[in-house]
Amino acid sequence: MPVFPAHADCQSLHIPPPPTANTTYPLAPFFIDLSALTTDNMSPRRDPHNPHYPPAHDLPDRAVPSDTANGNFVLGPTHPFAPEFAMTANVPSGRIVSFTMESGHSVLFNPGIVRDDPDNCPNGAIYTSRSAPGDPSNLRLTESHSGPWIRQVDVYVPVQYKPGTRAPFLVFGDGGADGIYPGRDLFAVLDVLIASHRLPPP
Repeated sequence: MPVFPAHADCQSLHIPPPPTANTTYPLAPFFIDLSALTTDNMSPRRDPHNPHYPPAHDLPDRAVPSDTANGNFVLGPTHPFAPEFAMTANVPSGRIVSFTMESGHSVLFNPGIVRDDPDNCPNGAIYTSRSAPGDPSNLRLTESHSGPWIRQVDVYVPVQYKPGTRAPFLVFGDGGADGIYPGRDLFAVLDVLIASHRLPPP
């Protein structure tokens, strides 16, 4: 399956809501509140100091709230990594088993559904498609077709796992082997959490 790099201009930063989106009636289903979105040239985001939200506390740059703090905090442009990232070199590492999953191998999802993305714009359909008429959620995209798809699946196996025994498991839709931060991935953090008994060992 070819992979094309996404063009910088293929995802609009100011995407209008779908024509049938409920942006007017807060008590009606699927209300979308646009009142607190910023209007600068960056991607849309909520203003943490909007009076309709819980009070937000701005923290100095590189500061993070304490483990016992309770509230709504705004971090500065830079801040330290969580301590779990610093501990990854001092704990045993689990192994990762990777394989591909194809829609053609599925009983329920064969042949599968593929979004009609614009040329050279992976996942661009989520920015350009419109929902089906009468769909109040505006989430059921109509620009798609039947077709095969392939997904990579990464299975993390803790070093403490004993083959043949049952083990608890977590399922993540994102952030696996590709990493949350460069060089610091989710599986390394799981190593730390299991070694420190903050997650149950298998």
